[in-house]
Amino acid sequence: HIQLMKKEEVWLVVPPNHPNAAAASTDYDNPPVADMSLFANENFALSPRDTCDYQIALRLFNDYHMNAGVVCELNSTIALCRMVLQGLCLSAIPCYCIPRDMGLLVCRPDKPYYRYMLCLQRKDRHPSQDELNLMNLLTDTYAHYYD
Repeated sequence: HIQLMKKEEVWLVVPPNHPNAAAASTDYDNPPVADMSLFANENFALSPRDTCDYQIALRLFNDYHMNAGVVCELNSTIALCRMVLQGLCLSAIPCYCIPRDMGLLVCRPDKPYYRYMLCLQRKDRHPSQDELNLMNLLTDTYAHYYD
């Protein structure tokens, strides 16, 4: 049994001093759709190569024929965001993971890319009440994290 807990859209994260910063915004509820060709030759810092986040970013680069360079792979979203904030690179990160208090700009491609947070359970096993309560708490946390 598969339960979808969260569907997270992947956004580009751009520093405020970027030459194409006008294509992005701090409106995390409704970021603008940007022309990906504006960022086609940029350097990116991404999650490690063996993660779905990295694979999604590569698909985005390929779909938009971007000549993006991956200069760094980090396992820390905060570290990725700090590199972006310092103007060292851009990043492609699931929207849920982007800190809202750093002043980062975000935009998205016209074709959405998603990461899915799933809960997998054996079909023949019935969860206990404690497990159901935990799942409800997790679902509620993800739904209202930035409220």
